[in-house]
Amino acid sequence: MSFYGYDGYNSFYDSALDESFYRYGRNRLNVRADLRVKITDKLSWEAGYHFNALKISDYANTEETTGTTLFQLYKTWGIIPETAISNSKFSSAIRAGIVLDTRDFENVPSRGILAHASVTAGARFM
Repeated sequence: MSFYGYDGYNSFYDSALDESFYRYGRNRLNVRADLRVKITDKLSWEAGYHFNALKISDYANTEETTGTTLFQLYKTWGIIPETAISNSKFSSAIRAGIVLDTRDFENVPSRGILAHASVTAGARFM
């Protein structure tokens, strides 16, 4: 991923530096399990569980990295606290909803609608 500082693309960019200077590592894991059950021909209910994990780290491509990165400098200067990136961050949620599908053909409909209404809830203990 690219990292240009907290001001993003408005930050100063030095094109003489190697492109890897403006990189950082990000690992993501997203797991989603959804269930849909028909109530009538056109109406269904659905429920699901979503889990997300995120880990931020220094850029680790050994072929490109020639020195420190802007991300490492921000950590050294204390702008990005070590505690903010040292642990993986997790989130999970449950979801419930209804689906109305009045389309005449699922793949290439010529009339009808597909409408979803759902509520997602997540708590600290999940």
